[in-house]
Amino acid sequence: MIKSLPLLSFILWLLSSSQSYAQTLTPQADESQQVQWLTAYGLSFGGADKVESLYNPYDDSFATSGLAPLGAGAALPLAQLPLSLEAMVSVHFDHAEAQQGDANLGYKTIDLLSFYRQGAHRFGLGFSHQLNPRFKTEHSYADEAMRFKDSTGTVAEYNYHYSQGTALGIRLTDIRYTPLQGDSQRRINGSNLSIFIKTFF
Repeated sequence: MIKSLPLLSFILWLLSSSQSYAQTLTPQADESQQVQWLTAYGLSFGGADKVESLYNPYDDSFATSGLAPLGAGAALPLAQLPLSLEAMVSVHFDHAEAQQGDANLGYKTIDLLSFYRQGAHRFGLGFSHQLNPRFKTEHSYADEAMRFKDSTGTVAEYNYHYSQGTALGIRLTDIRYTPLQGDSQRRINGSNLSIFIKTFF
């Protein structure tokens, strides 16, 4: 987490610098050019595959809930442009149940995206930095845990604003995990597809 503080500081600096730039262009900026706080929550498809690829050595028969993300952040529209910057911090967690015990996969993320808006539609591209990915099993023989290195992936996202303060979204994340110890050549495909609701205020 400490290693990611420079990245988080850079994101906060970028948002504040962009806001100052927008105010320079339009000293009497209207409400649409101010920072908006946001929350996001939803469900990711692909988390089950990540758990399965790690859990199969223990038990081939299990059911999983899917990856659930919950996040908060800020969005800044750029003055006189149909563009905005968005930064968000979130937590993700997945759970699998099996005959021999349960398994959990969790991590935190720092996301930075740039969006183009056309009417009620927003199209975004950016990066997702995932912190402390951790897989843990709880089965009848012994508890085991596997940690992965912090990883950065690419993100493509679409939002539809069906009301002034609420948007439905879909996101595709492409990312790979490398074990913190052991076989560094073994890479887990952590890519997933998410659907979620964003609330702006």
